[in-house]
Amino acid sequence: MVIFCVQVLVFVVGYIYRERLSSGFHDGLGRGLDSYGKDMALTQAIDGIQTTVI
Repeated sequence: MVIFCVQVLVFVVGYIYRERLSSGFHDGLGRGLDSYGKDMALTQAIDGIQTTVI
C-alpha cells in the first residue's frame, strides 16, 4: 500500500512539473550537443550511448 501511494505521488508531481522537466531536458541536451567534439569526456560518453543503443 505504501509503495502504491509513493507511485501515485511521483506521478502527480511529475505531471505538475512536466513542463519544467521537459524544458530542462531539452536545455541540457542542447548544451551537451553544443559541447560535442570540444569536451572529450562528453564526446566519448555520447558516442558510447549511441553505440550501445543503436
